[in-house]
Amino acid sequence: MADKREYLEKDLKLLFGRSAFLCGWPGCGKSCCTPDKARDSATLTGQIAHIHAKNTNGPRFNPLLDPKQVDRYDNLIWMCTEHHPIIDNKHNELKYPADLLRSWKADLEASVRKRVAEMDVPEEVRTLLDLMVKDKGVSEPFPDYSLLAVNDKLKKNSFSPETQQEISHALSRVNQVHKFVVGIEALSAGWADSLVQVFRAEYQRLREQSSNPDELYVELRLFAARGRQEIKFLAAASQVVVYLFERCEVFEK
Repeated sequence: MADKREYLEKDLKLLFGRSAFLCGWPGCGKSCCTPDKARDSATLTGQIAHIHAKNTNGPRFNPLLDPKQVDRYDNLIWMCTEHHPIIDNKHNELKYPADLLRSWKADLEASVRKRVAEMDVPEEVRTLLDLMVKDKGVSEPFPDYSLLAVNDKLKKNSFSPETQQEISHALSRVNQVHKFVVGIEALSAGWADSLVQVFRAEYQRLREQSSNPDELYVELRLFAARGRQEIKFLAAASQVVVYLFERCEVFEK
């Protein structure tokens, strides 16, 4: 019987968010997720592979690895159904060692960050802004923060270099988001306040579950993507989140 997997939701969101649901096999590029736009959801078509096997008889099993860490993000890589069986074949263990798989994962995530940073996706940004405001607003009062500058937020929070890089790249495109917000607000007074309210409510909810800034950022990006898993929507979500990151009382403490 296969060992039971015990994935944490935060680890899965990091895995999916940083890989953009793309297969980790070099050159594959297959999107292992089929979006359902009607339901703002998606069907996963890929598989989670372990870098170090959970089963003692599995490929790359590491007896020194804490069993509690086997199902954590650092030991996982997202693969398509064609390539997962290849790396999980015990006979291929020496051909696909753990360090190689880790390098594949790092290279893919770096590629995703680069693509997200370079994408100009105005239509997708507008779509996501509209979808966010369609969410039900909240009436509870929020803490009264003194809004910090972006650089101060980056210094105050222990973001990884990778997340800092993504935020910095997205900052170069927030003027586009701002133009959309100003234009919509001119036609519908109070719309911008609703956008901020929805975003702050989600941040507060997530903040109660985790204080890790990288996890919070990825969660907020997935939230802003509104169930759209295509990389162009993840790029748009990154721009929306960073626009609100700059203008809302989030990541203040």
